[in-house]
Amino acid sequence: MSGYGFRLHDPLALVAALGTRAAGALAALSAAAWFGFFLTRPYQRFTIADGDELRTAVLLLVAGLIVSQLAVRTRRLQAVTVTDAARMSSLQGTVRLAEDGGSPEAVVEYVRRELVGLLGLRGCRFEYGTSLAAQAGAALDTAGLPHQV
Repeated sequence: MSGYGFRLHDPLALVAALGTRAAGALAALSAAAWFGFFLTRPYQRFTIADGDELRTAVLLLVAGLIVSQLAVRTRRLQAVTVTDAARMSSLQGTVRLAEDGGSPEAVVEYVRRELVGLLGLRGCRFEYGTSLAAQAGAALDTAGLPHQV
């Protein structure tokens, strides 16, 4: 890549890393086009006659597309990490409350508040008794199939 191509790559990488995938693609196309227009012979024409200059233009385009794709993926993974950390913190709070010998009512209230916040519910309640899973399991034999009548 020529020295001028490297100078175009820095702002290209910045736009591709900070913007959206479309902004990165547009910046990559723009850098390749303006490299051909301003920095290759014949000047001020969108033609590239030299093979090395053509490779530089293609590398600018490819580098911009790669950087923008990596930036989008990084932002998405960062959002997942933050969400997972919040959920883990919530789970740890429940475990700490149960370990510290909190009353069952306090644990139930804590879990209720966490569920309302996590799922965006208007409210929820806990009903003491046999769970639906236990009731369903009672009607199954050891192979997991319904009992024959």
